[in-house]
Order: sequence, then structure tokens, then C-alpha cells
Amino acid sequence: MRSVEARFRIMEKKYPEHSSFVVFGRAVKGQKFGRAMIAKYFRRLVDKDDYARKDIMRLTEHFMRMTENTKPFEDAKIQG
Repeated sequence: MRSVEARFRIMEKKYPEHSSFVVFGRAVKGQKFGRAMIAKYFRRLVDKDDYARKDIMRLTEHFMRMTENTKPFEDAKIQG
């Protein structure tokens, strides 16, 4: 397993048109990183203009679900 930062840098080069927020999501997707690791690198790597500081806890939870989820679009089922 590569570190969050190493995966982030790879995705950053692969998707230069994406925001750091989206790149971070791609970097952690399905990698089973821990909560502390997600929180630490989210604050370090994601541009502060890409999110509201008051949303950090909610975003950390979102990325925790992403890091545990290995099937793309599994959580994107339409409710209704």
C-alpha cells in the first residue's frame, strides 16, 4: 500500500484538470486508510479553498466511507 500522499501525487499528475478535493477522493478510494491518516492528509493536501472549514468532520466521514468502499458507484444507488 502506498501512502496517501504518494497516491495523491500520482492522481494529481493523472488528472491535472481536477481539484485537489477530487484528486484526494481518487487517491483514497478503496485503500482502507485509517481515520487519523485521512484527516491528517486531507488537511495537508486539499486546497483550503476547496471546502468550508466547518465541514471537515463531515468530509472526513465521507472519505472514510470511500476508503473502505472498493466497488465504484456502490453507494450511488438512486433512492426513491
